[in-house]
This record gives sequence, structure tokens and C-alpha cells, in this order.
Amino acid sequence: MKTSLYPNTILKGAVAIMTITWAFGSPMAKEVNENKFVPLDAVREIQVIMSAEPVTVIRTEPGNDIRFRLYGKSMQEIHLGSEMHNMIVTVETKRKHSFPMPEDLALDIYLPENYKNGLSIKTSSGSVRLESVELENISLQTSSGGLEAGELHAGKIGITTSSGKIKIQKIVAQELKIKGTSSSVAIDECTAAESRIETSSGGIILKKSRGNLNVNTTSGSVKTRCTEFDSRCIRIATSSGHVSLELPTAAEFQIQAKTGSGKIQTDFPVITTGAADPRKIEGRVGATNNTIDIFTSTGSMKVLKSN
Repeated sequence: MKTSLYPNTILKGAVAIMTITWAFGSPMAKEVNENKFVPLDAVREIQVIMSAEPVTVIRTEPGNDIRFRLYGKSMQEIHLGSEMHNMIVTVETKRKHSFPMPEDLALDIYLPENYKNGLSIKTSSGSVRLESVELENISLQTSSGGLEAGELHAGKIGITTSSGKIKIQKIVAQELKIKGTSSSVAIDECTAAESRIETSSGGIILKKSRGNLNVNTTSGSVKTRCTEFDSRCIRIATSSGHVSLELPTAAEFQIQAKTGSGKIQTDFPVITTGAADPRKIEGRVGATNNTIDIFTSTGSMKVLKSN
């Protein structure tokens, strides 16, 4: 039993020595600077699979090729692999050894403006950054890495992260789904026919929102401002966190709001249909098919008129 531990101990020791050597600059470190070019007209979807490498998507002038560039340093031989199947190009790193070795790498994707098809990026512990893009669909998945983006325009947008901040300037989509385990979400402007945002632990901020909205967080506050509110449905639920919802001053809606431990504040003259209760509101403002449902176990809630 004891002797079986020796190879693992030796391996861990070797990796530790290489890591220390790496930190002080090692002549063993190999420079990596590899480019792959894929014809634009041969691709209907891009799939990128990375481990710890940060990925940056850079929008370029219209062109005929999609360019992938892997660069940095590595203690082992590493290459950028690409495969094409049914017009789906899959790009990932290929390492000589399967055991971990020190490296400092990054992947840049140069996406021509005339590419409008699908993009899927999956990383284990690397961050993802996108410049403004307009595509058919966008899928982004990180296990432990943040996501930052400019303007994302797509029919469908799906974002999943286990542990990382999500920060996006603008989203325009028919369908938006965001799911985070221990993540905060901040979107300056979100326009989507259907938006669903879920987090286990983290706050959610939508500075400007348009469209149907379904927000659910276990532990985190929710703050959103709807700039347009016509034939819409808003549902916000949180187990532990405050809720702040701002609406246009002339908004009309049906509302159900309930908190287990907290106060409810509203700027709107709600005509209640149930018994008076400081922790519950059920009623309407005007005559409309707009609906608002807000539930929180521990936290206060506000339904305010936008300034």
C-alpha cells in the first residue's frame, strides 16, 4: 500500500518544483504562438473547448476566414487542435502530457463581422470576454471563470457558470437563459422576449429591462428597472435577499407580492383584493394583462416608479 503512493508523491513533487521554477522564470518554458485559419463559408457553428486559458472574441472587418490564435508560455509541448464535422468546427488545446504542468496561455478568436452563425465556448477555469457580436445563437459555459461582454445580439443566448461574475453591457435576444451557482449578474441593458435568470448565491442587477422576466435566486438581492411594460409578465423569487423593481410611472398591472420577513413598499395605488397584510399585497393597478409576482422568504421588496 505504501509503495503505491510513491509515484504520485514523486509526480506532485516534480510539479511543485516546476511551478516554483516557473515563477522565477525558467528557460524550460516554451513560447507558444500558433494560428489556425478556418474558411468562413465552411462553418455554421464554432465550438471552443478550453481548460484554464482565458478566451477573447474579437470582432474584425468582414473577411473570408475565422482566425484562432493560441499564445503564451508552457512547460510542455502544446498545440491548438481543430476538427471539422458537418460544418461544425471544434477547437481545443492538445497537450503532450495529461498530468498538469505550469503554463500561461490565452486564446483569441478573430471573428469576421460577416459571420452570423453559432458560437459555443466552454472553459473549466478560464475567463471569457466578448466584444460586441451579432450571431444566430450564443452559448457560454465556465466552471470557474468570469464573463464580460459588450453587446450580444442573438436569437438564443445561454450562459452558465459555477463560480464567476457575469457582466454584460447589452443583450438583445428572443430567448435568454442565465444560470449561475455562485455568481453575480450585472447587465446594463437587457431586451429579450423571454429572460430566465437563476443563481444559487449572488445578486442580480438589470439596469434596464424589456420583455418577460423570470428571476430566481437562493441567496442574493434582485434589482431591475423596466423601461417598457406592455403585455408583460415579471416573476421574481428569492429565499434570502431584497427585491427592488422599478416600472414606468404610467404602468398598469396585476400584482401578487409576499414576504416572510420584511416590508413591502410600493409607489403605485394598488387596489387590493385580499385582507390587509403588511407582508402581502394582492390586487391591481388599472386594467391590464401585465402581471407581477414577487416572493421572498427573508427580505424587503419595493415596487417603485422610475425617476
